[in-house]
Amino acid sequence: MMRGIARGGKRAVCAVVLFVLARALDVLAQRDAQVRREVAALGDGFTMRLEAGPGGPRLCVRLEGGRVRRVKDARADVTIAMKSLDAAFLLMTGVIGVAQAYAQHRFTLQGDITRAMPVVRCVDIAERYLFPWAWARRILRRRAKKEMPSLLLYLMVFCPFDMGRRANAHATSLL
Repeated sequence: MMRGIARGGKRAVCAVVLFVLARALDVLAQRDAQVRREVAALGDGFTMRLEAGPGGPRLCVRLEGGRVRRVKDARADVTIAMKSLDAAFLLMTGVIGVAQAYAQHRFTLQGDITRAMPVVRCVDIAERYLFPWAWARRILRRRAKKEMPSLLLYLMVFCPFDMGRRANAHATSLL
């Protein structure tokens, strides 16, 4: 199945996943206590880059005031670069998890590994919210409790943040 998808399609899927991941990490940095702790430990100014293979889409984010902000390609403290677009596609569509990609040597890491581990933990948490549990259980080691419904996260990712806050206030009032 994976071989049948054209390179352009894989690039597009990876680009969309990176966009969603950046927005989800920003929302979770404000709403999930564990992500908030990991982001605080990395500190303001920390810059991370994820690359989906040589010549593939990339995501570069910087932590500013507890928020995850997309930035143009900047010098990164940690860069996680997938070795190929195919490897990135498998990872970003949830066919394999970060741990399996690491075990299979599908990516390289530039920078301090101790600074990369909080990033990986945040991505794992984001996957827990973004993938349905039946899918995520194949790639995540454990099932931790979510601090907000996945639907609310999707709403806050794809809609303006103020709309997401209004939706959260409405959802909370219904409970």
